[in-house]
Amino acid sequence: MSGRRVPASGKSDGMSITIAIIADVHLPDVGGTAQEAALVWALDSLARQPPDLVVFAGDMTAAGTSGSARRFRDIVDRYGRGFRHLITPGNSDRRKPSDWPDVQRCLASAGSANGPGWAVVLLDTSTGQTTEAGRRDVVRSLGSESGGNVVLVTHVPPEQLPAADREWLGAVVKVHPIRLLIGAHHHRDAAGCLHATPVHLVRGLDPDKAVGGPPSVTVFEDGANGWERRDWVFPHGIPQRWSETDRRGFVDLLGFSCMQETLLGLEEARRRQIRVVELRADDAGTRSGAAVAEALAAWRQAGGAHLSIHMPNLRWDRTQHAVQGVEGWRRALDLALVSEASALTIHVPGASVREMRAGGAAREPFAAFLAESLRVVAEKGMTIGFENMHAAPGESLDENRSFGFTPAECLDWVQCMRERLPAAARVGVHLDIGHARNNGLLATDFPLGSWYALVGATVTGYHLHQVVNDGTAVRNHRAFHGLHGPLISLSSFLWAWEAGQLRRAPMCLEIRAPETGWPAYEHLAAQILTR
Repeated sequence: MSGRRVPASGKSDGMSITIAIIADVHLPDVGGTAQEAALVWALDSLARQPPDLVVFAGDMTAAGTSGSARRFRDIVDRYGRGFRHLITPGNSDRRKPSDWPDVQRCLASAGSANGPGWAVVLLDTSTGQTTEAGRRDVVRSLGSESGGNVVLVTHVPPEQLPAADREWLGAVVKVHPIRLLIGAHHHRDAAGCLHATPVHLVRGLDPDKAVGGPPSVTVFEDGANGWERRDWVFPHGIPQRWSETDRRGFVDLLGFSCMQETLLGLEEARRRQIRVVELRADDAGTRSGAAVAEALAAWRQAGGAHLSIHMPNLRWDRTQHAVQGVEGWRRALDLALVSEASALTIHVPGASVREMRAGGAAREPFAAFLAESLRVVAEKGMTIGFENMHAAPGESLDENRSFGFTPAECLDWVQCMRERLPAAARVGVHLDIGHARNNGLLATDFPLGSWYALVGATVTGYHLHQVVNDGTAVRNHRAFHGLHGPLISLSSFLWAWEAGQLRRAPMCLEIRAPETGWPAYEHLAAQILTR
């Protein structure tokens, strides 16, 4: 287990204690996810090197469902043997109020634990604040400790609690012998103080969300020199352990979507010898005829191997009861044929869930039109990928919302088209991980790890882009500045890729601003290739 050792201060005269913190697992309902793999790895590692205590510091489940809580309990019971543990819930564990009683039973735990000269006390902040009952429990537990080394663990860190809670907590650490306060929730490491008490936040174990480094178990050890912390890093969420062949193979499949800069993008791809490129059919640059043909020939001469055409949107016209956007679509198909593209990237039909379900008004017209128009490219061996979409801010999540926001909807449409196209046609999901992450409340029910587990075997290609919260909205098509968030950490993608859960298919960085996109490509490729 690799990691870093960082002084945490808070020296005491008590006996040595080692505490392992597992936080922000976000286990989904779906089995076989990167989150489950990380949790099993963590418990197995801790069973082989047992600490004095393991504390699960909140957000064990992704959406607070009974199924995910029971899965968590089963995994802990199966792998978490040989060490004591405590559990305090987090805000995500309460996301389904109807399931909360069952979740609470699965996460049931004592509120404190102690040993010779030490004690660990839990503070429940899963509602975003303390409760009177929770405060009384903490004070009661602290009151039973006449001395020694006390550690207080909570999910929501002190600075994010309401002012009254911060004031109460400040008074508590002044009166009681709390030598260390540990929090989570922010998915990143941080350190500070509450009065004289050291406060440490941990980035947690979720391979989708750990920021600033790979997901990890954080271990605090109090010895002769006081508290020290180190990370036990999930080794399957980083590429450095891959063989050189695997790392090079990944980068060979990593490319770039030219977005609205067709000719410039092709020139940059040629110059950088990037093998995978996507062009948008609705960009004026793609209609430059001879100029595009010349740029494509130069790119291919430099080693270009996989060209994808991002097709224009098709939408359902409810007034005319017809598919809209046909003229532009047919021009794009001509471009794909003339440029001898390897693949088409196609947004799922622009209609509502209600209109696209079996028997819905739009389903048969879309299926018939696409089957007829895609037959020629399928016969030429082009791959056909239908891209998942995402919820707009404030969009209703009932059946009147747009289609294609969930894995089941995308898989349903892929199956529909497979039945209509020739048997040899390569049809699957083009997985946009930014869309899956920036998906409103559905991102909680279907985190990235769930998408990988559910659609990974059918993937024909990927769009990779970071999602950024700029304070007013969550925005897509931003550059990655590292492998580990925010808001997307690529650890789960790398785990699923290495494990074979994701098909090894072309990946395009879909970044709107070229001035940030090309440096992001170089940086990401370098991080993959560097041992």
